[in-house]
Amino acid sequence: MFPLELWDHVVDFLWTDPPTLLSCALTCKAWLPASQHHLRRQTTMTIRNETMLKCIANVLCSRRSRRLFELVETVRVVEDPTRPFVRTVPFRLPASALPALTRIVMENICWMIPAQEPHHQFFESLSVLARAHEKGAGAIELVQCRFRRVHAYARRLESR
Repeated sequence: MFPLELWDHVVDFLWTDPPTLLSCALTCKAWLPASQHHLRRQTTMTIRNETMLKCIANVLCSRRSRRLFELVETVRVVEDPTRPFVRTVPFRLPASALPALTRIVMENICWMIPAQEPHHQFFESLSVLARAHEKGAGAIELVQCRFRRVHAYARRLESR
């Protein structure tokens, strides 16, 4: 068994890797304070694949551990082109668990194929998630996204 100070030192090296910090926080009670220290400093949460989304959604649904993300202001979602998952994001992240959220950035999405197009309630749910913060409307940014019918998505975004 290693002394706690050594584990704290190891966790300190993970400050740039929130998914690993989250795993540490959930693995051992002794690792929680050091992991939590770095996670609470993170104001941007990046989700890059279905596995990360599932892990974060599970934590956000748990009343005991959701406070790990209470200071997150920006959720950045980067689509995995080999296993698309973005269209499920607004349905899996509870808005009430991200009280400081003011900005959602969606990157590298390809909605050129009809089977990958989002559900008709996607943008409504996304805007609810972005506006969950009590201080006003949130921003939704689309970066390097490709659409089959851009005018249809533009109308949906404008109506929110």
